[in-house]
Amino acid sequence: MSLKKVITIIMNLVTESKFEERVGPLSLIALYVFLTLLIYLIAVYRRGKLREEDNERLGRSRATIAEKSRTVLLVISHPDDECMFFSPSILALNSNLYTSVHILCLSNGDYYGQGDLREKELILSCAILGIPSCNVTVLNESELPDDPNALWDEELVSKLVLHQIVKCDAQIVLTFDKHGVSSHPNHIAAYNGIRKLVVQRQLPSGVRAFCLESIGIVRKYCSFLEVPISFILCAIRGNKVLVSSPYGVLRAQRAMRAHASQFVWFRVLNMFFSRYFIINTIRSLKIKEDS
Repeated sequence: MSLKKVITIIMNLVTESKFEERVGPLSLIALYVFLTLLIYLIAVYRRGKLREEDNERLGRSRATIAEKSRTVLLVISHPDDECMFFSPSILALNSNLYTSVHILCLSNGDYYGQGDLREKELILSCAILGIPSCNVTVLNESELPDDPNALWDEELVSKLVLHQIVKCDAQIVLTFDKHGVSSHPNHIAAYNGIRKLVVQRQLPSGVRAFCLESIGIVRKYCSFLEVPISFILCAIRGNKVLVSSPYGVLRAQRAMRAHASQFVWFRVLNMFFSRYFIINTIRSLKIKEDS
């Protein structure tokens, strides 16, 4: 049975008249938790099967390795963004034998004068997530300081991103959306810089841009309980869902621990309760939708 059919059956069940009266509030909560686990496990299983089938299909293809290969450029604003927000995407992309993930970090996180240390922590975190150090580029531009009060120049961000796209021959670029997940101005500036490339049609031919969907604070900290909501909304909107297995979640948490200088109490809570360690919902960055 497909995940879409499971969700349809569940939706029909819970919308049935007098359903709440028959079940009761506590039973309803228990049922929701059970169905959430069921949907999550089915999603993880199907993701693994589809990954195996894709790799086998590409392996049997007569195309050359160069034709099969695909490079994804992830543009982040600070060291630790990669694991705090994008770990399900990174792990899903790395599971494809012919996909290479590169990271462009627009600042070295020098807000407290720890830029050199945070750069090393980023390299270690990326290694845990399966990204070699040669695929990680960290910038230290004076015009792009790690500062929530600083307004980054969109034109400069666009130029730096475009240069990196050409340098690593990326076919896909991924970053934050216009809300920046946490509303951090530096995250939003990364989005604005890439959106500028899309609007002005400056992306090289064949390159597509995608952004990570921001959600409300309640959904954001519901951990795995938010999974069904994401699947339902993405099925309606046609967005992409990338979900991590339990092992992938533990791996992302281990990558977060590599950022020892940032491991304060609220990041510990974030690591255990944020749905971004479990699931990412991705949408295409289009001019009309983002204008």
